[in-house]
Amino acid sequence: GIDYGSKAMQNWPGNEHLSRMVGMVLAYAAEEKHPLYKDDELLQAILKSIDFWFAKDPTKGHPSWWYRDMQPQMNLRRVCLLMEPYLGKKRRAQIVDILQPVVGSRHTGANLVWFAENTFFKGLFMEDYDMMEHAVKSLNRAFTPAYKTLHKVDAEGLQPDSSFAQHGLQLYQNMYGLGYLANGCTWLYVLHDTPVALSDTKRDLINDMALNGNRWMLRYHQNDPSTRGRAIAVPVPERGSASFLLPYLQRLRHANDNLETKSQLQHVIEHIKGDRPTPGVVGNRYFWRVDYMSHIRKKFFASVRMMSKGVKGCEQTIGNNMRGGLTSYGVTYFMRTGNEYDNIFPVWDWTLLPGVSAPREIFTPHQLMWMDSTFVGGASDGMYGCAAMDFARTVPKINKRFSGRKAYFFFEDEIVALGTALSSDFEKEFNTTLNQCLLEDHVYIDGRTEALGQSPVANQYEGRWVNHDSIGYVFPAKQTFMLKNGEQHGSWRQISTNGSDDPVKNDVFTLYVEHGVKPENGSYEYVVVPGATREETATYSENMPVVVLQNDKHIQAVEHVPLKAAGIVFYQPGNITLKSGVTVSVDHKCFLLITEKPGDVFEVSAANPETPGLELTIKLSRSGIEKHIVNQFEQGVAFLGKSMASRVVIPEPKAND
Repeated sequence: GIDYGSKAMQNWPGNEHLSRMVGMVLAYAAEEKHPLYKDDELLQAILKSIDFWFAKDPTKGHPSWWYRDMQPQMNLRRVCLLMEPYLGKKRRAQIVDILQPVVGSRHTGANLVWFAENTFFKGLFMEDYDMMEHAVKSLNRAFTPAYKTLHKVDAEGLQPDSSFAQHGLQLYQNMYGLGYLANGCTWLYVLHDTPVALSDTKRDLINDMALNGNRWMLRYHQNDPSTRGRAIAVPVPERGSASFLLPYLQRLRHANDNLETKSQLQHVIEHIKGDRPTPGVVGNRYFWRVDYMSHIRKKFFASVRMMSKGVKGCEQTIGNNMRGGLTSYGVTYFMRTGNEYDNIFPVWDWTLLPGVSAPREIFTPHQLMWMDSTFVGGASDGMYGCAAMDFARTVPKINKRFSGRKAYFFFEDEIVALGTALSSDFEKEFNTTLNQCLLEDHVYIDGRTEALGQSPVANQYEGRWVNHDSIGYVFPAKQTFMLKNGEQHGSWRQISTNGSDDPVKNDVFTLYVEHGVKPENGSYEYVVVPGATREETATYSENMPVVVLQNDKHIQAVEHVPLKAAGIVFYQPGNITLKSGVTVSVDHKCFLLITEKPGDVFEVSAANPETPGLELTIKLSRSGIEKHIVNQFEQGVAFLGKSMASRVVIPEPKAND
């Protein structure tokens, strides 16, 4: 039976009563082909179910406002909408009475949308047009960039870079943001061509979130786990986390008249269904408000999530995400099929997260929620990108510290990762993990085969490259590394107090580099080539198109010679010379992405995440020809860290010069 007295903060048993009730209502009133459609016995069962609910009053005193004030109301308003002619005055009044309307400016982000919906339905059932109009005004307020409504640096809600933040400046695109976008699509559709329709401005904003936000954070049926926040500790349905969006994107498509927008939304829909290799875009995008970069190619999706003094790491609330302290410390995901990390998290080794450099310690989000550093960010030109974090954290209570400088360079077929100045006070092994994902195929090391499940414990190897599941991992020089290739065990209860304690096991591939105990100046260099066979990985290792120009505490820089593209992270004013002979100088620390185009044109994308309104001077020189670029960054804090693009022409000297 259902435990109506439970005070569970997640998966509350009492909600099962409402779910069953809604199922009965849909069968009775909405599904004409259902064998119980308009069935008299089913009607009586529905009415008894409603009466039992209000007599029991199971939400009274529940510690979670969600289960007390929101989720039951969401279900019961659906019941009232579909069953109103059969309810009678008492039941109808009971449902209408519990719908809490929006009051003042207490609610923000997704929470504001949910309370505005309650207000709308309350007004609808009471035939109170003023209340419905108030609800629509609240929806219009909700679908406004957060920084414009709250005028706060850490305002939660939709951000100017199309990301979504909740509980402060914390990336929540595919949890709270998922509900926000779904409801935006629904209300655009429902109110379309009515006197209270949402404005064209709101429609464009929701389009922008879908096309410039969410579609950059998924691969086929799965959302990037980095964008799910604490929901990483909750199982994903078999259909995949991104599949949830499908009906809502269809509604958004119907609510748009612009043919190009319809076409772009259709591309996303087809990609989620697996019918298109990309969601309609190929490129790179940096979300400066939440320290997140994504990279989309036909063969793969890649991302990095970081954090800084101003951007929160992934939180731990209501018992969720108890081991996720490191999930914002430069975590990288590489997805080809979308299944690479499918519900891996109960068995994950949380001390070895992909892309992270850290001591072999399980940290809670409470320990690592904030970063001591402000120089975290990236630059993107729309096709390529570089991101970096000057990270440092002194862990409260135990008063131990770990730090370093990590950079990620996203080019056409590869992602280059550099680390330097890695140090730790912890008396535990300090590692950098290249990947930890589900084991799907044999592992190949410099052409040798490691059979499935051959290394359930970590073994040490030496080589130039590793290939697993058509992803290549290449070291510029011969490298000693650790490999685990076998079964791992855990349970959802280990990462969420409300999760199942049933044992979970999965075969897992883990590749990492050791830096020793208490390193003082550790470093690493590696390249990830998603979509590469073992033969292609071997060829890549022998003919690497990327060159590490510098990897120290002053500069981290990589040049892709065939692409004539370079990413540079200046941790202080300085200069560096590219393989093309161009010397790049800057007068402030910054991120640069430089690409040479035909006609001796240099496109430069620059960013600085620390100083609003900074005037950055970039000097490019080649063979005595010198050009200056002066970037005046925007004053507003909301645009701090946004890339600024420039173009200059520097003629290449002729052979006889």
